[in-house]
Formats: sequence, C-alpha cells, structure tokens
Amino acid sequence: MKIAICGAGLVGSYLYRLLGKYGFEDITIFDKQTPPNTICGINPCAWGTSIGFAELIMDVGLDPMNYILQSFDSIIMNCYKLQAEATIIDKPKLIADLLNSTEVLCTPIKANDFDRIIDATGFARAFLPAMDKDVISSCVQYRVFSQESYELGIDVSNLGYAWRFPMSHNEYHIGAGSVVIPPQRMLEKLGWLDSCSQICACTGKIRLTAPHFSLPIVDVTNNRNYQVWGVGEAIGCVAPLIGEGIIPGLKSVRILLDNWESPQAYQRAILKEFLWMKAERKLVDRVVRGKRLGLFDVQVLKHGTKRFRININYDQGLDLIRSIIRIG
Repeated sequence: MKIAICGAGLVGSYLYRLLGKYGFEDITIFDKQTPPNTICGINPCAWGTSIGFAELIMDVGLDPMNYILQSFDSIIMNCYKLQAEATIIDKPKLIADLLNSTEVLCTPIKANDFDRIIDATGFARAFLPAMDKDVISSCVQYRVFSQESYELGIDVSNLGYAWRFPMSHNEYHIGAGSVVIPPQRMLEKLGWLDSCSQICACTGKIRLTAPHFSLPIVDVTNNRNYQVWGVGEAIGCVAPLIGEGIIPGLKSVRILLDNWESPQAYQRAILKEFLWMKAERKLVDRVVRGKRLGLFDVQVLKHGTKRFRININYDQGLDLIRSIIRIG
C-alpha cells in the first residue's frame, strides 16, 4: 500500500513513526511549501500536554524524558490554585526525532499516486470535505524571557483561554485564543507580557469543532483510486473549552492504526473516544446562542479538567463557567 501523510506536524510525524513500527514501508510525508518564519520552525507551537504523554511516546520507541521541559503538580486557573498534572514538552525536538531525518516533500501531492492519503493538516483540513458547523478560534503566541518567576497558569474567558507555560527558569510560552474577540486583547488585559522580552511570536487558528461535528473523518468516494482518512485537528480532535489537542491528536493516530482496515470502525472508535468533546462543543454552542448555563455545564467542565487531574468543586466550576462566558 502506498501511503501519503499530508502534514509533518506532531500528529503527522507521530503517525509516520508508528506506521514504520507496524511494518509499513511505502510512506511519503508532505508539508507546506513555505516553512513558518519562527525560531522553533513550527506554527502554532503549543507546548503543554495532559496525562498520557509518556505512554504514547514510549509506544514509538522514544524516551519521553528527552522531551519533558517541566512537570507540574499544580496550576493557577483564574483565581484558583488547583492540584493538577501537566507537562511542558519540547515539541520541535520531538517532531525532529519522530521524523529522524526523513525527507519531507514540499511539492504538490499527486493524489492518484497513492492508495491512501492521511490528512494531518490540522486547521487547514486540506484533503477532507468542508464542514457546515466549523468552530474556529484565533490565537496569538509568544515565546518570552522574564526576570520574574511565574507558576503554570490558565485564565479562561471570552469563549477561550490564555496560558502561561514556564519552559525553563526564565523562559515562558504565553498565548491566548478566543472564538469571539481578538486574543491579543485578552493578553493586554491580563498584563502577562508587560515585564517580558519577546523571543519569538506567531499567530494561528485552532479548530474547536469536535469530531462529532467534523464529519466525514474518512472520505472513501468511489470515483477515484485513493481514500482520505483524517487524524488530529483535521477531524476536530481538540478540546473545545481549553484548546488542548496534543494528546487527543496522538490518540487519534493510535485509533487509526487499530482500525486500519475499516473506515466505519475508525469513525465509530473516534466518536466513542471523544464523546466528551461533543458535550464541550454543545456548551460552546449554547454560549454563542446566549443560552443560560447551569449544573450540567459545570459537570462538563469538571469532566474536561480531569484530563489534567484537576478536581474542581461545584462553586469553583460555576465561577469558571461564568468566566468562560464573560465577553470583554
């Protein structure tokens, strides 16, 4: 079988490595013709992950400790300091090691030369059909240096969130994303960049659509010789409430390999694994429509934060829900 992976970001590179482990040999990986004009060479450059990172990286024969910059047992979320389990990783180094010097082609893909195309193009969703109810968040990101010392922090508001990730003693990754307002405004209001020296910056977009609203995730139209299967953000595998997509994206690759022969089984498995994203997406839709939120929505938030082993009580959850729907 001749396979084309389109997208050499973290999910596409992980898929390339895993296919090699499973014995596939005729694999070609493609990416954009123009690399991002950023120091790290990727865009966007998310660095934070939830639980499960180590196991997924060991599955492809790499040592996860080579990529962990910092690990945390607490997080500041709005005004609350909460117990948590979060990891900041060296994403560019991980991508480079997954590819292991493999040539990434920047030429137009000749689709009919392949039996299967894997769409790992993230927000672009370059090879799968467009969706009717796509939800897109604009984001802005900065890599900065500061003499001040800050803890791992997230601030939720404006149908989005801002983050401050310590990468080393004095270096931080700071960014924000929102469905409804320019994310730069969120950072200006927080003042997180005020005492920082900028190292690098980029902007981007994140798909918060959720897999249940990103169908089809496999396109097997009969009037051509190849099939298109999606993974990661291309099929909505990003948490709609706080934009976390690294672990869901890597998990979607594992699910693809487990259901390689059946597009129907693959779609069912993806929808089952990420059923919680459907609930988060519906919460976002209710906010956009101006609907009143309540106990069920707090439960959705509580379930979502458990991916970082955060356990919020009802009052904290209600306060955070109110913050999420606060616009301004």
